[in-house]
Amino acid sequence: MSPESSSTNTTGLEPIYDKLLADVVKYSNLGHIIVQGDFNAYTNTKPDFIAFDNSCTSNQDDLQYISDQNIPRNNLVTKLVNNSGKYLLNLCKESSLRILNGRTIGDLHGKHTCITYNGCSVVDYMLVSKELLHIVGYFEVHDFTSLSNHCIISCSLLIGLIMPQNTPQYQLDPIPNKFIWTPEAINLYTLNSNSIESKNKFEQFLKSTFKDSESAVNSFNNILYENALKSAKLVKKVQSEIKIKIGQKDDLGTLNLAVNLALQ
Repeated sequence: MSPESSSTNTTGLEPIYDKLLADVVKYSNLGHIIVQGDFNAYTNTKPDFIAFDNSCTSNQDDLQYISDQNIPRNNLVTKLVNNSGKYLLNLCKESSLRILNGRTIGDLHGKHTCITYNGCSVVDYMLVSKELLHIVGYFEVHDFTSLSNHCIISCSLLIGLIMPQNTPQYQLDPIPNKFIWTPEAINLYTLNSNSIESKNKFEQFLKSTFKDSESAVNSFNNILYENALKSAKLVKKVQSEIKIKIGQKDDLGTLNLAVNLALQ
């Protein structure tokens, strides 16, 4: 989520949170929700639940209504609530999501998640459906690294899985043959990969249309495997099974990029 004062935030915060709320409602129909990320929101220790919801003023005639529990949370940063924080707290109240920061084992004090030249703040949050709170084992704000001014946040869920008795058996693909890669074999493989024959195969691959990512991966692997056969000594196949599969359409673009780099 962009900061309120960011030049990239041209539409304001309300449309962004409206879209997020719509997505939460949509996916709540499929199960419980976990949302996490950098919201650039200061929430202090303000409630993310409806206060006094379990009082006698509740509608007792609605048997399906579940009152919100008063679960306080801590925050080591005492900054005032900003607009993004108000939207985030309202999102939690409207969708029954709860903030894990500052109220979960592993982060009972509300450790800061971001450090910049002008100080520390808690702006990275993990939100879960309130029905999941009892199975959250811990929530952790990890130590800072040189890679980012934000900390990694993570949680563990205590889930008991019961495997069905009649578990279907799947035939997995065998592990491909292995090669002995000596320095000479590596040099030869480089020459074979840059040969006219290989370049023609790569160019043909880029022009081809595949029905799915798995077909594209197999075709690409065949080119590499043929070059390996010409370059290195093949060792006995290990009698073990595994299946490596790419399942997203975006992987086709990744393959095309790899081939283009190989042709340069």
